[in-house]
Amino acid sequence: KAREIYHHAKKESVEENAKVPVLMYNAGTTSNYVEWKKRISTRAIEVYGYLGKCVRDHEEDYELPEVTDPIDELIINAPVDPLDFMGAFRKQFEINRFLKAEELRNKVISDTNKKKPELFAYIMSTLSKESQSKIEESEDWAAIYEIVDPLSLIRIIVQTHQAPDTECMLKTARQQRNFTPTCCKALAKIRSTLRSGPKPQST
Repeated sequence: KAREIYHHAKKESVEENAKVPVLMYNAGTTSNYVEWKKRISTRAIEVYGYLGKCVRDHEEDYELPEVTDPIDELIINAPVDPLDFMGAFRKQFEINRFLKAEELRNKVISDTNKKKPELFAYIMSTLSKESQSKIEESEDWAAIYEIVDPLSLIRIIVQTHQAPDTECMLKTARQQRNFTPTCCKALAKIRSTLRSGPKPQST
């Protein structure tokens, strides 16, 4: 599935990719990584909105919508006279307010998850063959490819392409040592499965 999405994005995004240079891996020499990162960060936000921010803010986990304010218990539990229509209205309004906010929040999260494979494919479509080969050398590549996670993809690109002597790289390394993204458990589980192979079935 990921391969099909990738080839589709490669074919359909020639015009869009004109704004983003093809990332070239040059083994530590002068490269276009800085320019690529700047342009693709902007383009990802333009096209993928909320989700696209993970390309720019790769040191952080996915940003989720704020948690919905809980139902106001004072309004819900307030005694209401059967003839107090405004009191009944306030209770129903508070319930509807909470349910609508939760519905919108869940929709944003659902739409974001649906777009992850598309963003993954878009990022891949901007990589040169050399850059693709470099990220595929990582022990995490098989797991990242399996779950089609764009944030993990961006992080592995940063690790393999960013100049190792920059302050930004040092900052990234420090933060990654002290930060465990939500996708790490999934990556570890898939990586363990890939290494050990399927469990033998009992007879």
